[in-house]
Amino acid sequence: MLILGERARGCRGVAKLGSQIMLMGQCIERGFSHDHVGVTLYAALNVSDRSTRVVSKLRGGLMSIAGRSIDIKSISCVTATDLYNYIVIQSVLYGCELWSNLNNTDIERMEVGHRFCLKFIQSVPCRSCSVLVESMANSYSIRVMTNVKKLLFLGRLCRLQCDILAKPVFMERLFQAYPAVRRVVKSSGIVSDVLQITSKYRLCNYIEQLLNGVSFPCKKHWRDIVYEAVDEVVIGTEST
Repeated sequence: MLILGERARGCRGVAKLGSQIMLMGQCIERGFSHDHVGVTLYAALNVSDRSTRVVSKLRGGLMSIAGRSIDIKSISCVTATDLYNYIVIQSVLYGCELWSNLNNTDIERMEVGHRFCLKFIQSVPCRSCSVLVESMANSYSIRVMTNVKKLLFLGRLCRLQCDILAKPVFMERLFQAYPAVRRVVKSSGIVSDVLQITSKYRLCNYIEQLLNGVSFPCKKHWRDIVYEAVDEVVIGTEST
């Protein structure tokens, strides 16, 4: 199956929508979406559609738990929040490591759905202060949670064995994208997106050490480093 991005239809050498694509005398089936390791890829390349589905899954997942499985109102807010984080959030953010180039409008749409769920769990009015509600629930925002997952995914890529094909490909992309990020030149792609996140949380020194041949921290150590850096930035932002 071939999924051709809609943005590429007007490019030179790209087949039009109604034309057939042949390979060794056989017609290749053309699709507009495909599930790859649980992540749905769409030909439209539209990030807004993804954010809309995230909001729908956030509210739908919470209401499913509250309506069928457990009476949210009868348990403590801490237990209800843990259920929401471990069931709904993990399902909604599955594969978010591959989300790149999200704009502020799409992120804010997802944040609104997340805050609605937290306020519903805590039984507070919809117009309550969102920062206070997140603090009471001991929960990160959607933006921060996706950033954490991307940083942890970066650690897995950096710790890959050299004999795995993905490692030299990743290192080549890292060499190409890293200088662009440091010069604050706008670039696109997953690697550039993750490098911008490392710059935000002041973790660029670990990337520099990797490029200079120094071994990357182990899984547990990197996880502690990430959460410590994220908490420092989040607390500093809230205090200001």
